[in-house]
Amino acid sequence: IINESVEITLTADATAPCAAEAVSSLTLTIQPVAFSDAGLDATICEGETYTLPALEANTSSLLWTRSGDGTFDDATLISPTYTPGPNDIANGSVQLTLTGQPIAPCAVEAISSMTLTVQHPVTASAGPATALLCEGFDYSIPGTSEYADQLSWSNNGGDGTFSDATIADPVYTPGAADIAAGSVTLTLTADPIAPCATTVTRDVVLNIQLACF
Repeated sequence: IINESVEITLTADATAPCAAEAVSSLTLTIQPVAFSDAGLDATICEGETYTLPALEANTSSLLWTRSGDGTFDDATLISPTYTPGPNDIANGSVQLTLTGQPIAPCAVEAISSMTLTVQHPVTASAGPATALLCEGFDYSIPGTSEYADQLSWSNNGGDGTFSDATIADPVYTPGAADIAAGSVTLTLTADPIAPCATTVTRDVVLNIQLACF
């Protein structure tokens, strides 16, 4: 929005026998109202910072505030970088608000907010690093995972089967080749939820004891 002005002129015609007109002018300047846009809601992975792609117009000053405990590198810039604090991360999100002060004689502040979501990175555990199983029995894997977009188990060339290879704690039934080899390595792969990008893998070596009966 561009400042606009208009010239207003008052002309009074003279009353006879006077002939000279009376002319008076003034310039009226129209100050546009303040505008701010904090940007769209966004998501980052835990450990990352976020540079705000905000917009503003017709403001005399700017100030960013937050609902959490993170920090701005400069809260008076239009596009500062925000670093989430411990509470932001624990809560999973924080609201960031941009306030633009108007230029006189306008008096209404321009306020805009966005929500920054902090996605936790994926975690996974396959249980103990090694486990011992007697031939003829199944192994209930004590696996766990949080913040995973997808889970998958593999047996790295073994011939056993998982009750469900897409959950953290399936049951594994060793195959004939696993038993003959005496062990099999089971691997849990946990893919993160975007925008986190680091995949986590965890192994457990399952040793199979023969002739337990």
